[in-house]
Amino acid sequence: MSRSSFIFIVTAFLTLPLAEIHHPYFSVVEAVFCLALIASFGIAHGAIDNHLYGFKNLAGNLKFIGVYLLVGAGFGALWYFQASIAFTVFMIISAYHFGQSQLVEELKYDSWWNRGVYTLWGFWLLASFLHLNRLELFELSAQDFEVLPVFRWMLENSSVLFYTGSGSLFASLLYSRYKSLLTWQSLWIEFYQIAIILVVFYFSSSLWGFTLYFVILHSGRVLQQEYQYLLDRQKVSRLFDFVKLLSPFTLVSIFGLAFIVAGFAFFQINYSYSLLALVFISCLTVPHSWVMDRFYQERN
Repeated sequence: MSRSSFIFIVTAFLTLPLAEIHHPYFSVVEAVFCLALIASFGIAHGAIDNHLYGFKNLAGNLKFIGVYLLVGAGFGALWYFQASIAFTVFMIISAYHFGQSQLVEELKYDSWWNRGVYTLWGFWLLASFLHLNRLELFELSAQDFEVLPVFRWMLENSSVLFYTGSGSLFASLLYSRYKSLLTWQSLWIEFYQIAIILVVFYFSSSLWGFTLYFVILHSGRVLQQEYQYLLDRQKVSRLFDFVKLLSPFTLVSIFGLAFIVAGFAFFQINYSYSLLALVFISCLTVPHSWVMDRFYQERN
């Protein structure tokens, strides 16, 4: 079991009693705390994509950053013209990215079968989150349904998506064990983590449940992989060097998000802050997922 998995399980059990607190001030504190975690650890795990890609000179880094921003801006334009298509593409890419970071060190060999299992794992994760938080998400996202009718459809059909995703994921994991692509130990650990994720999504608020997964089990795992990669290649020698490497683009992204939120508020654009944050994160996720896919292929 990885360190991030252990921390996720311990934190999940320790924070379950917080689900019984229903005070408005607590909701505000929870929201601020979750946003701070996502803005720091969440954004940070994609803040060294240029180093993972392997550029060693200024010209290469500037070219990479330019392409990275262009892809993100292009996806932002897709949100403006076809929000439902952008949301659907983002869900597919996120599903693959979440599953890949979760299973890439567990599934042996790099194959198209593995890629399918990655996507199924991420699909199950997103379907579970929607299904177990559908009532809260309906209330929180009501004003966004006009912009994102596909999201409303997903919530209305979340039970079908959840049970279909669960059955497909379990069958694919068992088949992977049958083909010796997955060890028995990895299989049981994965089933245990799946159970813990379901417990967290069921008992926690939607914001805290997703933050717990995204910050610890996803971002924490990826940061650990990135740190080990840079250590092995002697690009960093200690944790402090790694933090220094992460800081510039993490801070730029945070200020960029704040600037966009201020701009939308000033021009009174009819997007909720939650949808605006989703758009911003998706514009970072699309190029980041491509870089991480290349990173994992090279590691394997």
